[in-house]
Amino acid sequence: MLIRFLVVGLTIVLPFNLYANGPLRSIVVFGNEKTERQTILDIVNLESQTYVTERLVREVDDRLVNSGLFKTVHVTQTDNRDGTVDLRIVVTEKQLWFAFPIFQAWNGRYSGGAAFGESNLFVPNARTLIAIQGGNKLNRFFYVFDAKNVFGSSFSMRTWLLGRTDDVPLYQGKDKVDEIHMKDAAIALIPGYQWTNDIRTSLSFNYRYVDYGDSSFVALSGEHGNDVSIKFEFTYDSLKRREAFLKGSSLRAGYEFAESRFGTDFSYHIEEVEWTSAFVISNFVNYVISLEGAIADKILPFHRDLTLGGASLRGYSERQFRGDTRVTGRQDLLFPAYRHSKFSVFGLVFYDMGLIYRDTSGISRSAFRNGTGGGLRVSLTGILAPVFGLDFAYGIEDRKFQTYFALGLVEF
Repeated sequence: MLIRFLVVGLTIVLPFNLYANGPLRSIVVFGNEKTERQTILDIVNLESQTYVTERLVREVDDRLVNSGLFKTVHVTQTDNRDGTVDLRIVVTEKQLWFAFPIFQAWNGRYSGGAAFGESNLFVPNARTLIAIQGGNKLNRFFYVFDAKNVFGSSFSMRTWLLGRTDDVPLYQGKDKVDEIHMKDAAIALIPGYQWTNDIRTSLSFNYRYVDYGDSSFVALSGEHGNDVSIKFEFTYDSLKRREAFLKGSSLRAGYEFAESRFGTDFSYHIEEVEWTSAFVISNFVNYVISLEGAIADKILPFHRDLTLGGASLRGYSERQFRGDTRVTGRQDLLFPAYRHSKFSVFGLVFYDMGLIYRDTSGISRSAFRNGTGGGLRVSLTGILAPVFGLDFAYGIEDRKFQTYFALGLVEF
């Protein structure tokens, strides 16, 4: 009797399991009013008859989320009686363009301007950002164009342009001793290849014209020149932002060098690695930890010095510390304070640490710095990344309080 029951049970269950996975028959898309269906298919990048599994469904979901085009994504599979599978994709589009003001203020430096972004300006699935700022210490123009899945392939192309004047603060310990007025203009071409949904490699060709102002504290005072460098970068990135919370991990490793054979007036080598992990605790608290390390030549040109302070180490003045060896760690704990259909407000507590020194001087206890504090973040539903930031920080070693405020582009 028991054997007969098992046989009947298997007879009933097996036909349904046979249809659990199978070759792809079709992809059905709902909710795309502005984004073309072909753009979505290029992002999904699946051939007909691809074998569909639960893992593949998750990967398709991740690809669409990482494209940056959609507020919400829901991917499911429908099993057909002939053994094939249909993919059903339901998306809610973000606003494909945005424009908002920019304002930043900390350490006696303030600047204002505007930023414009577009997700499909010239090429489907290509993002553009233009930002213009002007202030008492900083003026800059910034343009980024990032195209993925070029010609329906796994190749990508990013380019950026920068024009800037910057009054760079100079410190001895915690005391500001001078400023040097610098001008630079730069361009970068960055072809890349997306090996998997999370793994990317790129090769960056960078050119920068640098014009130093006058200061007795800077060896290159009054000089100008061309900075030409090449950078190799490996990136693993599974970080995703949903409902303004980050989840996943990222690892970035890069090697950049500039040598006279390329026509540069500045020679240097820089190796860097950065790891970030983010997860949600009890569906309420977002914990984000980031570690970064960089090592450079013993003799760096001033404009390529590794720096610490301000956005990179809250509780201290911007670029207060300089060196050729740097290690930083950041821990942020975000929790929702208010949610609206159009925006979300989050509270924040953080702890930053940093180590920076010059190899010629050696490491010492004074090379360590720690900062802690709290603040607020506001994210728009259609953009998700923070568009407002306010932090109050305390530098433990300097025993000073610092305030950081940003609207539009939050860099801390």
